[in-house]
Amino acid sequence: MNALRGLGKFLIRRTPFRISLLIMVGIMVLYWGTLRKRLPTLQILENKAYDLRFQVRGSLPVQAPILICVIDDRAIEKIGTFPWDRSKWATFVENITKYQPKVVAFDMVFDQPDRSVNLRAIEDFHREYERLGLPAVPRMLTLSEELATDAENLKKAIPPNPNAKALLTKLEQVQLSARQIHQSLSSYSEASISYQTYLLKREEQADTDRYFAAALKNAPEVVMGWFFYQYRFEVEQLEKKNFSEDLASLGASVLSPNFAGGNYTTLYRWTTRMFGLSGNIPLLAQSLQHFGYFVAEPDRVDGTIRRSPLVAVFKSDENPPSADNIHLFSSLSLAAVSLYLDLDPLVRVGPLGVENITIKNHRIPTDESGRILINYLGPQFTFPYYSVYDVISDFKDQLVKEGKKPIDPYQLFKDKIVLVGSTATGAHDVRISPWGSTPGVETHANVVHNILYDQALIRPSWFAFFDYCLIIGLGILFGILLPRVSAIWGGVLAAGFFGAYALFNYLSFTRGHYSFTIIFPLAEIALAYVGVTLYRYATEEREKRFIKGAFGQYLSPHVIDQLVKDPGKLKLGGERKELTAFFSDLQGFSTFSEKLSPEELVALLNEYLTEMCDLILGYEGTIDKFEGDAIIAFFGAPIDQPDHARRACFTAIAIQKRMQELRRKWREQGKPELFMRIGLNTGTMVVGNMGSRQRMDYTMMGDAVNLASRLEGVNKQYATYTMISQFTYAEVKEDVEVRELDSIRVVGKKEPVMIYELLARKGELDPMQAKALSLFQRGRELYQQRQWAEAKVVFEEMLKLAPQDGPAQTYVARCEEYQLNPPAADWDGVFMMKHK
Repeated sequence: MNALRGLGKFLIRRTPFRISLLIMVGIMVLYWGTLRKRLPTLQILENKAYDLRFQVRGSLPVQAPILICVIDDRAIEKIGTFPWDRSKWATFVENITKYQPKVVAFDMVFDQPDRSVNLRAIEDFHREYERLGLPAVPRMLTLSEELATDAENLKKAIPPNPNAKALLTKLEQVQLSARQIHQSLSSYSEASISYQTYLLKREEQADTDRYFAAALKNAPEVVMGWFFYQYRFEVEQLEKKNFSEDLASLGASVLSPNFAGGNYTTLYRWTTRMFGLSGNIPLLAQSLQHFGYFVAEPDRVDGTIRRSPLVAVFKSDENPPSADNIHLFSSLSLAAVSLYLDLDPLVRVGPLGVENITIKNHRIPTDESGRILINYLGPQFTFPYYSVYDVISDFKDQLVKEGKKPIDPYQLFKDKIVLVGSTATGAHDVRISPWGSTPGVETHANVVHNILYDQALIRPSWFAFFDYCLIIGLGILFGILLPRVSAIWGGVLAAGFFGAYALFNYLSFTRGHYSFTIIFPLAEIALAYVGVTLYRYATEEREKRFIKGAFGQYLSPHVIDQLVKDPGKLKLGGERKELTAFFSDLQGFSTFSEKLSPEELVALLNEYLTEMCDLILGYEGTIDKFEGDAIIAFFGAPIDQPDHARRACFTAIAIQKRMQELRRKWREQGKPELFMRIGLNTGTMVVGNMGSRQRMDYTMMGDAVNLASRLEGVNKQYATYTMISQFTYAEVKEDVEVRELDSIRVVGKKEPVMIYELLARKGELDPMQAKALSLFQRGRELYQQRQWAEAKVVFEEMLKLAPQDGPAQTYVARCEEYQLNPPAADWDGVFMMKHK
């Protein structure tokens, strides 16, 4: 746990990681704003990226038995201006019923009576007929017949009497008149009745709603469309406020929700709401059994229809939601599938809204509002289209393309789902889909196909949690990886992740029907790479300028180039590592400096320092500082050099050789001859930027550094010019020739150190030097055995070969001293240095 906490603190301190995290947080905020519909521009970008996937994927084949019959321009041309009287639709239903489709779904509503001109004229005739009293003729006919009969009966009832003769004559006249009236009325009544019968027949023919209703009653496979008002303000503008009649006409299509942790309040809260209903006229509604609304929900940002509400609720009163006032309805598409499968849909409602909708073995993925994410198969005309006119004309006037056989409607429509809509100019139900303009009826076809073949896209609300996790994961991953690779490899890495996620997104979309967000993860990948790369570019440029400014005079161009290419090799904060320290000084500098003018001294020193520094830099050493005539340098930093000891020794050998050449030159020029003493030591040191805030130097410190400085001074004791410690010798003994000088204790140290004189590279000693070294080594052995006299003889013999050899002279003098004043009995052979 502590390790993880430490890793977290380390990462947070890394600026590129913080940049990646900052970009991650920014992307998350933008994604949240987009989900909350507060950033329409980003929502449009995400929508367009979503739509682009359809274009890249291409059209899919239509597998479902779906046909589309449309009111097209040909139908308008043949039948006349739309809307048509209902007799045409009655003929359409009668004919298509003969073809035996399984479902006929109307993407339209007949919410107003069809008041045809013929029907209005016949109704006028009826009213005028009644005004003239013509309907009373049949009654008058009856009365005249009754009057003639009554006169005949009275005549028979009067007894023979001369006084009754006049009365009988009068009754005969009445009877005659009644018979004449009856005869006249009988003739008129026959014409009146015939006319009335004609009017009734014509009225029946002109009432196309009844004609249409009769056709629908004989077509149980019909699903009739209707619509609802999606916004309260739409209802407030209507005079109609009571929708009970519409609700009653749709009663047969109300669904029963299946609650799984939810209730009617949950259903009403989450599901698409209706604020008003507009169904078909009662005469038609009474002849129908199946209904489905065709209301669309375009995206509020760009108007594109990407989702379709499969269910919606209507609350019939102001009381809290309950089984009494919540009515759940299905869409036209869902109702068509339900009729096709002959099974009602099961709407499962959980605590967070609609969980899913199931029909038979088809589990439809929806969001919590019961909306399906439409997987459009292709652009307009992906599904087969046929003209409504061809059905009305019973395909007797069909257009037959060259080389094609006439359509057999009985074979074409049998057991199919037929969707009826409009594509005619001026009556076109145009919708915007990811493919562009699409008729509304084809949107229903896509939804039906998605349900029947389980092709609906899946993106429930909890996918947002996955998107957030993805954004967080990418932010952390890129914050860790990008700083560890170069800009080029970072670009490769970013491009790889970019392509991999785009491919994953595409395959999820086409194979698994999952719809993941695409803009935000891709934007995060791009921005993380650009942000970290720009930061690294800026900091690396600053580091390069710093490196060139701070080390240009102290490091070789090659080393500078390596540091510039990879500033990570330069650890400026201070670190402990093994290095080889280099200390040098000029012998007798104070003496000859007094003999030169300041100008001559400066010129001589500059020439000397330039020559020496070029050699140090040539072996990629780091010049620490100059202290008068002294040069302090080290090998092994800032760039790691596993052979730092060998480099330091080769540098010292090259310097002493160059000093010989310079001395010959200076001698010829009459200048002082300079001799350079060098001390080398290898060990663990602290190296890094050290100093104050105002001034800092890249330098070294530690006991190993101090020992190198001491060795440079110890050269005076042995009259040598290059001395290395046992620690350096251990690293280079296979590369150089040395002379073992002594075991000493330097001032301030208790532990003895074996010191060596550095002579040449391995194998470069001449025979005279080799013989002299052999004698010196034998003398050292006798010296260690306390055989002072014998040792002195050997050293003196060596001086005959090399009269100016400083170490031999030192040991001759020491042997003479020990002969007079031998060291203690417990002497360990170590010489104690008395001066630094």
